[in-house]
Amino acid sequence: MNDKATIGKAVVFIENNLYQPIAASDVAEAVSYSYYHFHRYFHAIMGETIGSYIRSRRLTQAAWDLIHSDKKVLDIGLSLYFETAESFTRAFKDWYSMTPSEYRKNGIDALIGNRQSAQKSDKTIIIHPSLIPEILVMPEINIMGIRFKTTVSGNESIAMWQQFNKKIPPNLLTNKRFGVFETCETCSSDVFSTDSESMEFVGIEISKNYPVLNDMQIKNCVVERMQGLSIEGR
Repeated sequence: MNDKATIGKAVVFIENNLYQPIAASDVAEAVSYSYYHFHRYFHAIMGETIGSYIRSRRLTQAAWDLIHSDKKVLDIGLSLYFETAESFTRAFKDWYSMTPSEYRKNGIDALIGNRQSAQKSDKTIIIHPSLIPEILVMPEINIMGIRFKTTVSGNESIAMWQQFNKKIPPNLLTNKRFGVFETCETCSSDVFSTDSESMEFVGIEISKNYPVLNDMQIKNCVVERMQGLSIEGR
C-alpha cells in the first residue's frame, strides 16, 4: 500500500468513528500495521500523535454540532468521549479560546480546528519517513548510564533523563547521549500496545577504559538507526 494512501485510510477511519470509543491502536489495526510502527510514522507525517489528532478532530466536530444541532452542550461533549462537562469545556476553551456555550451564543461558523494538509514540503521533513525503514548499523560504542522499566502510556524517559543529566561529569558534557530500548516479550510487532513494558537504558558515550560511576552501568551497544523514524539499539 502507498504510504500516503495509508495515512488517508487512517484519517477516513477516524472520521467515520469520531462518535465511537476508538484508540490509537484501533487506527493502526484499521490500516493493517502494528501500533509500534504506525504511531511513529503518523506523528512524522501529521506533526502530532494519533491520539492528539483524534482529540482535535473531536473538538472540531463539537464546534460544528454546537452551531448546526440543537443538542445540549453536555450531550455533545459526552457523545465525543469527553468524560465530564468540565473536561469538555476546558479542552474546548483551550482550542477555541472560549467556552462551548459562548461559541454557540456567538453563532461562530468558522472551524478554526480544521486539520492542515498531510502534504509536507522537503524543508519540513528532510528525510521522508516511510513505513519501510532503512536500517543503518553504527560502529560499536560504550555507554554509561542508568536502566529503567517504561511503557508508552507511562513513559518515564523524560524524568530519567533529567535524573541522569544531573550526574554527568563536566568532562563528558559534550559527548553523545543515547536512549536504547531493550525489548521484551510484549514488545513484538504483533502484540505491541501502549502498555507493553520494555527496559530503557539512557546514557552517554564513553571511552573503553573510562571509570564507571558507582550508581551507573555500562552497556556495550551496536546501534541500529531506523532512517527517518528513530534510534533503536541492542
